[in-house]
Amino acid sequence: MANGRKTGKASGGAATARVAASRTGGSGDDRSRTMALWFFAHRRATAAADGLLAEHGLNRTQFRALFFTGRLPGLTVGQLIDILGLTQQAVSRALGQLIDQGLIEQQSGRADRRQRHLSLSAAGTALQAEVVDRQAAVIQEAMDKVGPAPAQGYIATLEAMLGIDERALVDRMYPDRAGDRSAAAE
Repeated sequence: MANGRKTGKASGGAATARVAASRTGGSGDDRSRTMALWFFAHRRATAAADGLLAEHGLNRTQFRALFFTGRLPGLTVGQLIDILGLTQQAVSRALGQLIDQGLIEQQSGRADRRQRHLSLSAAGTALQAEVVDRQAAVIQEAMDKVGPAPAQGYIATLEAMLGIDERALVDRMYPDRAGDRSAAAE
């Protein structure tokens, strides 16, 4: 050990070679290529809707707030903060514009008047659906190109990347599809 860390010289030679190959762009490791593919695929899917969001003066964070509010009506601001993994200040800023534009509505909680429950307005529902349609079209085009088995493998990979809490949230958002993981993994 050097400075309290393993140097990789005594053990893990194969791991050290993979790390070195990934740093130099060598063919011994496809992890960095996978990351590049993931980055560009994500960028393409999100860019498909950027123009539409810009027309409304919105950004991707605000779209994520629209998306989760649409999938989970009655969501509290605190729950949205947890889902987005952002600070209260960042979420409040994003929500402020969405509320001002009439895309998200808020109501005080019945049991706790301090809680604010969120839902989409008709305009918010329409915008959220249009953005999802644009992004989903990019994903569907790719899935059509590779066929059903690789497409199911991609979905299974995404599901395998989730933690328990995220899986439970996705199952709550899509209750009719809860448990599809077993079908995707076959």
